[in-house]
Formats: sequence, C-alpha cells, structure tokens
Amino acid sequence: MHRLPTPRTARRLAATTTAVLFSALLAACGGGGDGSGTATGGSSSGSSSSSGSSSSTGVTGTLSGTAATGAPVVGGRVDVACAGGADLTTTTSASGTWQVALSGHALPCKVRVTGGNLSSSQALHSVAVDLGNVNITPVTDLIVANLGGTTPAAWWAAATPAELGKISATQVSAAVDRIRSGLNLSTLAGVNPVTATFTATPSDPLDKALEAIKAVFTDYSALLAQAQGNNFAAFVQNYASALNQALAGTGTGTGGGSTGGGTSTGGGSTGGSTGSLTIQVTASGMSLPPITISNVPRPGSQQAFCSEISSSGSSTSLSAAIPSAVGSLTINSCSFSGNVGNISATLAITSPFPISTPYSVVYTYN
Repeated sequence: MHRLPTPRTARRLAATTTAVLFSALLAACGGGGDGSGTATGGSSSGSSSSSGSSSSTGVTGTLSGTAATGAPVVGGRVDVACAGGADLTTTTSASGTWQVALSGHALPCKVRVTGGNLSSSQALHSVAVDLGNVNITPVTDLIVANLGGTTPAAWWAAATPAELGKISATQVSAAVDRIRSGLNLSTLAGVNPVTATFTATPSDPLDKALEAIKAVFTDYSALLAQAQGNNFAAFVQNYASALNQALAGTGTGTGGGSTGGGTSTGGGSTGGSTGSLTIQVTASGMSLPPITISNVPRPGSQQAFCSEISSSGSSTSLSAAIPSAVGSLTINSCSFSGNVGNISATLAITSPFPISTPYSVVYTYN
C-alpha cells in the first residue's frame, strides 16, 4: 500500500523541491564560469556518490560500476576514453565491478568491456556524462546503439574526443528512455540502467531484467539492430509475452512496466515509516545549506524513490518543480540505498536568460 504524505507535508515537500531547484540556479549564476552563462559537463562535481571535484581543466573523481550480462563479467578489460585526458584501463572483479580514477579529464566518456568470461568476439559498451556509477551491460549496449544510430562497435570507433564532447546529457537521457520504455520491463521502471547501482546476483531487479533479455533474445544482434532505429518498441512488443514470462521465471512476477510489477521490493510502495528528510543540493561545485523537513514517508525501494522524484504528479517531483516557461530539468541518474537517495541532473533555464548547470541532490531519510 502506497503511503502518501499528509497534505501539509506534501505542500512543504513541493515548496522545498522548488526552493532546491532555484537555489541551484542561483548558485550557477554566482558560481563562476567562462562568462557565457553556460556550465558544461566538465565543471560538474558529478553525482554525490562519486566524491569527486572539478576544475576549469576538467573533472577529478571516479567512474565505477558493474559489468554484467545477467552473470557478472569476471576478469574483463574495461577501457575508458573521454572527451579530454588520457585513456584508462582496468579489470573487472569477481562480482563484475570496476573503477577508474579521473584527473583533469573532460566528460563525456565512452566505456567498453571485453575479454574475461565474455566470448572472444563480444564487447559491451556504455557512456558516462557524469562522474559516479556507470554500468556496462547489454542494456547499456542497446542505449549506445540508439544514441549513435549505429552499432556500438562503430560508435566506439567514431567517438573521438571531439565527437564525445558533442554528446549531451539530454541526448543520453532520451536514449535511455527509448530503450527502457521499449523493453517495458517492470524491474526497469524508474531505473536508469546506466547509472543505477546494482549487483549481478539473481535477487537484483536490474540483473533479473538482464536475465530475461538474455533468455528471450537469443539473437542479440537482431535486437541490437532494432535499437539503432525508430522501431525498437514495436519490435520488442512482439516478444512482450515471452519477456514477462522470463521475468516471472526469475521470481519477480509480471507487470509490463508498471511500478506495481510484483517485485520483492513491493512495486512503488514506501517503507512504511515516517521521519525527517534532509535535502542537500550541490550546484556548479557549490554546496548549499541543507533543508530539513519532518513527517516524510521513507521510500521502501530505489524504484519507489526514483518514481516519486521523476513523476510529474508527485509532491517530491523535481521535474514538475520548475515551470515550463522558465526552463526544463533532465534527471541523469537516480539511486537509493539504505536511507539515502542520490539524484544527478541538469537544469536548463531559458528565461530570463539561458543557462545550463549540472547539479546533484542528496535525500537523507532519518
């Protein structure tokens, strides 16, 4: 049962969310830059989980994530090449995790895993527009294919530093949405497959989606070809029943993309407890004073948290907090673990003057 906040608390949440966004705008206006009014990805401090810092010459922090096909990619070689800075290489662990340290690099970065327990001809790709978590899976491979309109291998070869510099967070977010909505799997609802923290184990919702895709699309190259064009959703629809059956076979139940898809986390429900919520926003490298409000229901899962943040009808919605006449908001990543939720986003203001700034928001439920 989804436990809604009281009307008074809902009003406070909505007002606080709006204040957070416009605080981010004010910080961007007063936070320096090149005088053009635009903050690029190179000045972003990244998601709150990266603990990175930025400078005018590039970003300093970490990129890390999980490489998996359903099972972890063990001993795989991870290559990272960015819009600026030296190329980086590392090896995946027994759980498929990997990490590299960036220093003075310019985002975005292209990411690829090969070798290990993958077949000799197999490579999976991903793209990073911010510091923090970057997964490498067949789903991120599909996202890259959709983003580039070509095979991921061809995209990788053509993605020179100059070309990488042209990729925007908005473009990546749009590709994520197209692939996620096309697959229409309940365990992907409200989840960014690129940036969501997950473990390559049978109990993880994102891993279950990977297992279902692997079970149904035995000809992965055909699925990859469809991801490059505009008919991906129509193609996948032909396999919708088989996908839901495969997902049910992993113990998640069906749901066709609804937030109540019968996962062990309870769909979009809250955790049942109510307490205080502290919101901390960082914009253009500047940390603003935290805001604390009381009597806020605690989310019961990452799916519940991310759905609330991205839903236009939610009292905690970031997307709905800024009037369309003023600008727009793009959520680049969303994660929730324990009692902490992390949002990395890009705020684009069109009036009274154009400005774009990356920022992160940390929600701590006490």
